[in-house]
Amino acid sequence: MNVQGAWSQGVTGRGVVVTILDDGLEKDHPDLMDNYDPMASYDVNGHDPDPQPRYDLNDSNRHGTRCAGEVAGVANNSLCAVGVAFEANIGGVRMLDGEVTDAVEARSLGLNQNHIDIYSASWGPDDDGETVDGPGELAKRAFKEGIVNGRNGKGSIFVWASGNGGRELDNCNCDGYTNSLWTLSISSATENGDVPWYSEACSSTLATTYSSGSSLEKQVQTSTVEGEGGDREGYVELDTGHHLQLRQQPRETGTDVHSRTTGRGRVGRGAHSSTLATTYSSGSSLEKQVLTSAV
Repeated sequence: MNVQGAWSQGVTGRGVVVTILDDGLEKDHPDLMDNYDPMASYDVNGHDPDPQPRYDLNDSNRHGTRCAGEVAGVANNSLCAVGVAFEANIGGVRMLDGEVTDAVEARSLGLNQNHIDIYSASWGPDDDGETVDGPGELAKRAFKEGIVNGRNGKGSIFVWASGNGGRELDNCNCDGYTNSLWTLSISSATENGDVPWYSEACSSTLATTYSSGSSLEKQVQTSTVEGEGGDREGYVELDTGHHLQLRQQPRETGTDVHSRTTGRGRVGRGAHSSTLATTYSSGSSLEKQVLTSAV
């Protein structure tokens, strides 16, 4: 991804707003709070403006905070890791910690569409190799409204993980979110450029980024809940690349971003034949991991 090259040119995500649609965001995390944006945040499950995750003994609601750390973890503070777009404004929508209905999805996808530039999501139908499902009518309407009118007419950008059902032979072509015309579908590769055990193959994948693989390969390091750092498997690095892209080209439309994502890609070793671009992520325990924040 050559993020250091982008940073050296002063492209750090400043002025770009991203929200993580997930299980919440620890807004007071020491590696995130300086970049926290309340206007890009909401608790759809609890019907209030505070996206703070619900805590339990298993830290089961840590995923949103981890994704946020990969995007906008503060740089040079000796904590956790540094986000790819470490000066981007980051928000979170708590919407997965409860019944996920069509209305919940639509409310999340439609949050402050003229303020938020990028919506990042890594959820969808069950990755069981059997389920075929996609957005309902309300969610479709929110997607369309964002694409047409979001970002003051330039179009909202919806970035989606392609799925973790590889072990179940799941196929992301059967996932109506990642296989949508309105989303940028992102898959993963290990540090060695191989396909991770959880990766799904499908023609809707527009690009691939580095993420975690086996226990012998490097893992993604990020933030986690309760002010800590940790490792995770993820796809968010390429998502954050879009934040840097928007910082450099703020007038780009959603269509421009789609075109740039696919037009500059190349198929990496071991990648699925439908993949158009690849970026680094964690692999086995013997390889370097991506560092980010955690709850």
